Amino acid sequence: MLTMGILAYQLLCAAMLVAGVLFALLRGGAEERSAATMLLAATAATWGANRHGYAAPELAMMLVDTALFIGLGALALRSQHFWPLWAAAFQLVAVVVHIAMFGQRNPGGLDSALAYAIGLNIWAVPVLGAFLLGMRRRARSAAPDHLPRHGIGDNIGGAT
Repeated sequence: MLTMGILAYQLLCAAMLVAGVLFALLRGGAEERSAATMLLAATAATWGANRHGYAAPELAMMLVDTALFIGLGALALRSQHFWPLWAAAFQLVAVVVHIAMFGQRNPGGLDSALAYAIGLNIWAVPVLGAFLLGMRRRARSAAPDHLPRHGIGDNIGGAT
């Protein structure tokens, strides 16, 4: 039963990632394509970095997650959109989970491995969700050039 749940979770994450990457390639801007590249690279690197099956602290996975956090954080600092900041914040929680695991005196054991695996993997959905939600909002707000846009900053200073 647990195996079916893990498989369903992995399929959900894969579907979210594929949908986001396809949208970024087809209709996204440079920001979305950058995030898609980071997410794909981090996913591939994480698969290769999981050496202990969460039974011990994973330094390589921590480095991958930290690099993704730094990339999303840099993107958030340059962006005018909300989603990179949310994605970076959720990714920071995953980095903190690694730090907590390294801080344990005796990290071995089934309970510890399960908590570590859940603590890391649960944050993939909010990161991918922020990415997808940001692109959905981009698609909905992308008006043709001949139509006026009505965003928060568009009417500053009394312009109509």
